[in-house]
Amino acid sequence: METNQTTDTQNESGEKNKGAGKSSTVIILSLLVILLGGTVVYLLFQKKSQKIQYQVILKEKEASSNEKVTLQRALDSLVNEHNKIKSQYGELNDRLSKKDSIIQKNVREIQNLLATTGELKRAKRKLELLRGITQGYVHQMDSLYKVNIQLTEENKQVKSDFQKEKAKTEELTVKITSASGLAAYKVKGSGVRVKGKKEEIINKAKRAEQLKVSFTILQNPLASSGSKDIYIRITGPDNKVLCDGTEDEFMFAYKNDKIVYTIKKQINYENKNLELDLYWPKKGELTPGTYGIDVFASGEQIGVGSFKLE
Repeated sequence: METNQTTDTQNESGEKNKGAGKSSTVIILSLLVILLGGTVVYLLFQKKSQKIQYQVILKEKEASSNEKVTLQRALDSLVNEHNKIKSQYGELNDRLSKKDSIIQKNVREIQNLLATTGELKRAKRKLELLRGITQGYVHQMDSLYKVNIQLTEENKQVKSDFQKEKAKTEELTVKITSASGLAAYKVKGSGVRVKGKKEEIINKAKRAEQLKVSFTILQNPLASSGSKDIYIRITGPDNKVLCDGTEDEFMFAYKNDKIVYTIKKQINYENKNLELDLYWPKKGELTPGTYGIDVFASGEQIGVGSFKLE
């Protein structure tokens, strides 16, 4: 009897141990399944996250590429417009060559930035600055163009006035030559600057150091020969006479009056053509515009002329 009870007790204990072993296995397997499932979920999440990141990077790259294309097109359009303006204004462009070189330098810098990764913002800022520079260039070109047109019109007017004065001078020359007076023919004026022994004709008012008046005293057998005083009056664009002073020593008699002169020259007239060049060193700054010339001798006006300084 005791042997049977012992055997039963052992069987029950074995079955309990066996049941406990099965439970442990189930628990371990469950844990492994959970861990594997978690790992799979984590990997799927990582894959999805990487896919999203890839799509974001792809979109950013696409957006960057599109912006680069847009900036390049804007730059090409700006360069084409600039070249068109240069071609349109022709020789006037030479006056703004310095600004043109600045524009070309900026274009090259923007091209380099567009070719460099991560420099699109700098390229965009430089492109906006370049637009401002080119707009200023166009404004200055337009201003130069208007000034050039104005100068062209003024030049036409000066030529017209010169032809009229020339006709008057020739008429005056004929009248005086037929009598016993002197006549100043082809009265011309200009600005000059002397370097050493060389004389340079200057058309710019600011650069001229002296004013030069040239003409020919025509031959007149009826005129008396000998020493004669020639007086030159040069009037500026404001119609004021250029002179060294207003005292009596700077004046001469003309038609019962005394008037100031710019240049005085004593000549020895021998009844034949005499070419004269007279100079007046400027006093202060000269004003751009048209200058008038009047030539006098023996109390009579014997010639007129004009010239222009820019």
